[in-house]
Formats: sequence, C-alpha cells, structure tokens
Amino acid sequence: MKKSTFSNSLMVVMAFIAMSVGTTACSSGDTNDISNDMNTIVASSSSSTDVPFSIVLKAIDTDGYDITTQGDVNGVTLYVFDQNNKYYSTINVDKSQILNRKSISINCNDANQITVIALGGLNQENENVSIPATIEDLEVSLNENNGNVKNASDLFYGKTTIAKATTKSSDATQLQMTRKSSTISLTTKNLVKYFGNTEGTYTYKVKNVKKSMNYNGILSGSTTEYTFNASFNANNELISGNQVILGGSDVVVELYKDGKLLYSQNLDKNGEKLSVNEGKKAEMFFEYSSNTTSSVFVADWGTAIIYATVG
Repeated sequence: MKKSTFSNSLMVVMAFIAMSVGTTACSSGDTNDISNDMNTIVASSSSSTDVPFSIVLKAIDTDGYDITTQGDVNGVTLYVFDQNNKYYSTINVDKSQILNRKSISINCNDANQITVIALGGLNQENENVSIPATIEDLEVSLNENNGNVKNASDLFYGKTTIAKATTKSSDATQLQMTRKSSTISLTTKNLVKYFGNTEGTYTYKVKNVKKSMNYNGILSGSTTEYTFNASFNANNELISGNQVILGGSDVVVELYKDGKLLYSQNLDKNGEKLSVNEGKKAEMFFEYSSNTTSSVFVADWGTAIIYATVG
C-alpha cells in the first residue's frame, strides 16, 4: 500500500513538471539567464538550424535612415505572441546584440506564426508596461510622481509577424524600430527686461500631450502634462533645457513665476497649433510682453538647432 502511494505521488510530480515545461513554449535560443518573471528570457545569439523563428533588430530615424550602430537604442524588450495573438513570452536583448546586428532566435515550436513587438529604451523608473494576456493588452504608460508624469525615456517601437514556413535560421526577419519619443526645449526672452531681475521660481508646463502608447505604436490614452523647472542662461533667457516627452499635435505651453501664470500659449506666430512630432526635436521660443508670441523650430533628432528671431 505504501509503495502504491509513492508511485502515485511520483506520477503526480512528473506530470506537474511536464505541465510546467509545456507552459514555456516560446523562448530565445541558447538562453543563459531568466529573470524573476518565468516567461522573461535573456536573449543570446544562436546558429541552431532547428530554430523556427529568427529576427535581427534595426533602428531607423523618422526619415528612414539606419541608426542601428549609433548606439541610440539602449536595450530592447521583445514581446512574443502566437498566431491567435496570445502572449507567449518576453525576451530581453542587450545593447551589444543590437549594435552588432546579431540574429536573435525564438523557439516557438508549436506556433505556425508569431508576432513580435519590440520596445527599445524602456526604463522602469519612467515607464510601466502592462502584462499582456493578448496583443491588444500591451501598453506602455508613463509613470507619475506627485501628479506629474515623469520624462519619457528614449523609446523605440517596432512590430513584425513571421510565418514559420518562410523563416530560416540563416535568413532572419528584420524587425525595424522607429523612435517614438520627442525632445522639447523652451526659451522665453524679455523677462528680465519686464521684471527687472532674475529673482523668483519659474516653471514651464507642457500640456495636452499623450501619456501612453498602444500595441500598434500609436500614442494613445488620456492627455497629461509635464512640469519643468526653468533657469536663466548667460543671455538672461529663461530656458528649460532639453526634455524628453511623448508628443502631441495640439500642445499648450504655460509659464509660471512663483506659482502665478504669466502666459499660456497654444499657437505659434503664424497662428499654427504648437506640436511636438514623434522622433523630432522641437525648440520653442517665446518673447514675453503684453501679447506673448512664439516661434517654433523643428529638426531631426540630433541635428543642431538654429535659434530663430521672434518677430
């Protein structure tokens, strides 16, 4: 009787182990490390011929130029979904693999097709990623601190669907990622001329911008606002410095001194709405007076900004 009980217990344990192994159907080739999340895997390169899926990451700017080897992408997290768009696993890819264009193998032997979403540059201090059950559940949202959202990280996004029948380990599918974050810089002139000094606490608010991004890489969800401390430069111009955000097409910029609103601006000097485009740098110039005007110069990420004269 005791022998029968031991045998039954052994069968239960073996069955449990088999079930546990079966739940991790999709992984990265030559896995070296696994995080606390049992479905999160650290990727490494593999030359195995029996791996059904393989990808190579490529980063491009908003104009389509290849910036993979420039080092802008500081690591990537891959979210893998099966042919029914159900979540399989998460794979972490380090910066060196991206820079060296290493092929990343994904073992999903029981899937005929997978969809892979790449999120580059994530920082858990700045962003939160929802744990997806299906692909539609995947969302990146900015963290908040005392009611204000934190600056975004330098985020990249890409998505591809791969069919097993057309994939070979020697012919990896290219997964292309584009920059989703923007940079904004704010400058206000004539404040010292108007107030006579640089005293006081100045803050900029940037309103009506998005706080999240959905599984298709579209900025979505409710709008939010950023608060930036400001200081005077050597030319007595009040500057915010470069701030990384998620952008918007109808942005409002406000300036406060000691908590009092000095101006609220949503149009440039040509009457166009202020906007901050994805993957771009926007420098906005304001000239403080009884009728504050603004001028906006938008450039590619990394391009030197030329200061414009406000009329």
